[in-house]
Amino acid sequence: MRNNEVILLVDTYRKLHRRGAKVNLVNIIDKTHPADLALLFRSFTQHERLYFFSLIKSNEQKAEVLSEVDDNIIVEILQSLKKDDIIHIFREMDYDDESGILRLLPQEEQQELLKLMKEEESRKVEALMEYDKDTAGGIMNPEVFHLHESLTVGKATEEIQKSVDTEMVFYIYVTDERSHLIGVVSLRQLILNDPHKKLSDIMVEEVVSIRPDTDQEEVARLASRYNFVAVPVVDDENKLIGVVTVDDIIDVLREEATEDLLQMAGLGRDTDIILKSTWGSIKKRFPWL
Repeated sequence: MRNNEVILLVDTYRKLHRRGAKVNLVNIIDKTHPADLALLFRSFTQHERLYFFSLIKSNEQKAEVLSEVDDNIIVEILQSLKKDDIIHIFREMDYDDESGILRLLPQEEQQELLKLMKEEESRKVEALMEYDKDTAGGIMNPEVFHLHESLTVGKATEEIQKSVDTEMVFYIYVTDERSHLIGVVSLRQLILNDPHKKLSDIMVEEVVSIRPDTDQEEVARLASRYNFVAVPVVDDENKLIGVVTVDDIIDVLREEATEDLLQMAGLGRDTDIILKSTWGSIKKRFPWL
């Protein structure tokens, strides 16, 4: 979204708000992409952000917006919501997004929310939170699509069509009976091969994978080097335990670029500085001026 579009939309939102045009605001919010809405939220006051967020109709869209906005805005929004409402929004998120957001909250609030989650959800989110937030384990999604080596191409295609509750399928990771990662099949390979062939006959056996303790910046460099849109995560026994997808990789690249720019400007590594006042930034740089 260009700067002039941002200015125009911010002005439109504020005019509708002043006029009390709630129905119009609901409609325009519904038509604004979550990533664009997150960008607009930077220009709104706290009162405006909380009001506009409350007008988002579905928990799914609320989840998407929370996954896009800056960390300090996430905390601001969550503090305005009831715990039960937060849980309903979390249920529309991937586990890696849930764990990332929970990390922003005080320990006491984390525990309260974990207790309100369903047992399986709580267990998977807590498992992710045991990893350092800047590692592959901290940003991976444990819900990774994989199929057994004995399945045929035709059957694999059917399984993909049924995988509506799984992270978007970029590659078919092939595993053995003990969930060891033994190969990978691209969607293109799947389409072009005989439906009666087994996955083990068409898979690429040399799979580039990472460990959960791999630094997130190394994950991003690896994905960039090989043009991957997803990278599988395996444990010490080569068991498939998760996947880091392109949206997480982009977040890492954006975070790394922001940190580099801030360091060049003498502002440190704190990305929240971007949203602070000019005077705040000047004070941060004062020793160097």
